[in-house]
This record gives sequence, C-alpha cells and structure tokens, in this order.
Amino acid sequence: MKKVAIIDDDKEFLNRFQDLFSHAFEISIFDSPLLFLEEIDSETISEFSLIIIDMEMTELDGLSLILKIKENYLNSPPMIVLTNYDTSHNRISIYSNQVYDLINKGSLPDEILTRLKNAIQLSELHIPHSVNINGLKYNEETLGFTFRGKTLELTQLETRILYYLTVKANLPVKRDDVIDTVWSGKKVSPQTLRTHLYNLNLKLEEIGISYSINALGDITLKDLN
Repeated sequence: MKKVAIIDDDKEFLNRFQDLFSHAFEISIFDSPLLFLEEIDSETISEFSLIIIDMEMTELDGLSLILKIKENYLNSPPMIVLTNYDTSHNRISIYSNQVYDLINKGSLPDEILTRLKNAIQLSELHIPHSVNINGLKYNEETLGFTFRGKTLELTQLETRILYYLTVKANLPVKRDDVIDTVWSGKKVSPQTLRTHLYNLNLKLEEIGISYSINALGDITLKDLN
C-alpha cells in the first residue's frame, strides 16, 4: 500500500480524509506544517509516494511549505495541493512551482481518489536517460521537452500528453488511459483529446516525430526517421 502524508491545520478535515481514503493508502497526518518540517528528514520523506498539502494554513501557507520542502529535499515526492479556493491565481502559483495537481476540497471523494492515484502513477513513470527519440528529451528539472538542446514550446497539457506517450514510445496506448492520466480522472471527451493531439502533432512533425492511431483508437508515438 502506498504511503502518503497530508498536512492540514483543519483536524476535522484530516480525520475525514483518513476515514475516506485509509482503504487505499497508508496515511500519515500532520495538523501543523511546522511539525511536519520538524519530524521529517531525507530518509523519512523518501518513504512517501505523495505529499498532500492544504493551501490555506495559519502557521505556514501551502506554497511556502512546498518551497521549503523543495529547498531542503532535492528528491522530494510529488506534491498535491488541496484548497477551498480553486482560483486561476492559485493554479498559476501552484503549477509554476511544479506541483502535480490542485484539488478543490469540495470535490467528490471518488474524483479526489482518482487524482491522487494518478499523481502517484505519473510520478512513477520515469523516462530512462537513454531515451532519445530524434533528439527529443524530457527535462525533469524544467518539466518540459527539448529537441537537440532547444526548448519545445508546448502547452502544459501537450507536455503531459507527450510525456505519457514518450514513456510508452513505439507501444500502442489506449485513448482512455491517456485521458485518465493527463486529466487526472476528470471527465474529458475524446474530441478534446483529439484536438490536443492534433495541435501537438503539428509541432512534432516539424522535428520528424509523429503518432499513429489504429482502428481501436490506440495511440502510438513513433520515430519517423
């Protein structure tokens, strides 16, 4: 069972979270961000597959806690932020600091569970350093792609789609698996995926890389050269 940590100064929410998701994860709860920082070290933090952080805490807000964790632990686990205020400002602040997801606390439990599992799954999809498709490489520091040293100008969703397809390079990937992984369990129509794939393909064709879709809708990233 995967081990996750959740930090929130709302003890009632912590108890509810544990009741809802203890069947899926081994949960360590912390009702103080400062207590969390005091109790963890480089060894204990590596035991967690995911760290879940409340955005609005009195002692230390979620973003500040994220920055402290990243500063102190270079190989920190993936992090997800919970909030009661799912605003564009919060999303920009969170995603610009390489956080996997921002989840509204009012979301249905099934949606939260799916997005937590997807974050762990995506974080475990490590691309081997030897992967090199026509000079296309994923930069784990910038969370973006480069082609022969030049940064590819991709949207966040295009990057996530390409990341997933790169992990499965030359293997057929089911359309629904792409949607579940990239959109973290949200309901997204196949047409939405097709639109993003079309825009992504226009950029990839310029560097000699494309994808194919078979009759079943499976997607395969291929090296054209």
